[in-house]
Amino acid sequence: MPLNVDLINTGCLLINGSPLTLIYETGSGKCSTQRVGVNNDASGDYSLVGGGYCNTSSGVGSTISGGYCNTSSGNYSTVSGGRQNTSSGDCSFIGGGLQSTSIGCNSTISGGYCNTSIGCNSTISGGYYNASSGGSSAIGGGRFNTSSGCYSFIGGGDKNSIGTFSSYNNDTIFGSTIGGGSYNTISSYSAYYVSYGNTIAGGTYNTTVSSYYNGQTIGGGLNNITSNDYSTVSGGFLNTSSGDGSTVGGGYCNTTINCYSAILGGRCNTTLHDCSFIIGNGITSTAVNTVHMPCIHLSSLPTSSAGLAPGTVWNNLGVLNIA
Repeated sequence: MPLNVDLINTGCLLINGSPLTLIYETGSGKCSTQRVGVNNDASGDYSLVGGGYCNTSSGVGSTISGGYCNTSSGNYSTVSGGRQNTSSGDCSFIGGGLQSTSIGCNSTISGGYCNTSIGCNSTISGGYYNASSGGSSAIGGGRFNTSSGCYSFIGGGDKNSIGTFSSYNNDTIFGSTIGGGSYNTISSYSAYYVSYGNTIAGGTYNTTVSSYYNGQTIGGGLNNITSNDYSTVSGGFLNTSSGDGSTVGGGYCNTTINCYSAILGGRCNTTLHDCSFIIGNGITSTAVNTVHMPCIHLSSLPTSSAGLAPGTVWNNLGVLNIA
């Protein structure tokens, strides 16, 4: 039977005398397309609103696949679905979720609730109330996390922050990482220096603070602080590593102040000299290039000096000797 299209009448086609309701219509933008009858608006040139209700695709080449009250206003931006999401950066993307905003160019929010991706090439995979504002920064999930340093990453957790104390120098922190935990902070005091490669693996209330200091690491624990180049706190509680290349292995209330010093663990120890080392409790260093400890136990010592390197301790019939 031949197909007879009789007329177009107010959104209906009469095909062989039977009405066929149109699903899509031309939007107000040039070469744009929108779903009929559900308050969608494809006002950008070459834009598309594929479905849903009350969606607006106003950027050039922008797309909304579905959902409710979503807005795709950046050029070539996309909202796949969800509710009240806004993709306003050029080439930005929101996969779904609720009330998230992708502002930076080439930024991405995969889902979640009230997430904000501001920096160009920044990403938030999920969670809620997360914000990635540094260029090429990323947040994996969690809640209330903020990544404002460039090339920075927060894996998850709660209320972790990579940023600065100045509102205009977020670009001074590069390549920093917080793996997880809660209330951990990587920050910089100065707007005039650049900080690279600081890391907090996890824990709670840990902080790296720098003005031109790089490569700081906190493995975990609680209330630990690093504040100088290549300083490290592996874990523990209330430990501070503030000298260049200094290390606190763990323990409680230990502090390394001078350069290249280390505290293995214990509690309430303090290094005040370069290249000083402490093993024990309640010890304060007294000299450079010195190991400090309250006592030492030696066993299985050599009983002859033959073949020993200079400076080696050996047991001469119960008397300690140095080769």
